[in-house]
Amino acid sequence: MLLQSRAMQWGVVSLFLLGLACLPVWSGNEENQVFSKRRDLPLLESASPSAKAVAKAAWNEPLKVLEKQNRWIKVSGQDGEGWVYGGNVSTEKLPEENRNNVAIKSSEMSAGAAGRGLSDGASAYASRHSLKEVAEQIEWAEKLNASITAEAARNYLKEHQLGEFAGTK
Repeated sequence: MLLQSRAMQWGVVSLFLLGLACLPVWSGNEENQVFSKRRDLPLLESASPSAKAVAKAAWNEPLKVLEKQNRWIKVSGQDGEGWVYGGNVSTEKLPEENRNNVAIKSSEMSAGAAGRGLSDGASAYASRHSLKEVAEQIEWAEKLNASITAEAARNYLKEHQLGEFAGTK
């Protein structure tokens, strides 16, 4: 079926050109850039968890995507280029409050964070426990977190074939 009116033809052409104009912006954000989710994320020589680190990326550093290979992404950052496991990067810039390279104790929580409303689950939990109990549980969780080294976490992932070690032997 041919387009019968000139207005209809111009409308189709206009929509096509508008779509082309939007395409690079969308694909650039979705496909060509990711952000490091880890502090000192190793950029590896090859797409393997046992590969040698050739560079590193800072937390939330924008990385240019160069190539994809299954769960692995070759990226370029400020320190160089290399391979990262897809689970260690995000397609969106991470909120600053998610920065995990500075330990924050529960006693140092800001008034702004304390003033936010609780989720339904957190409200239910709070109603079942006293402040002293919650403080003790937070202290226990902080001690447990401090006792787990990055090497121990990596060994656990490797032993159970999780994360970047999934499918490796």
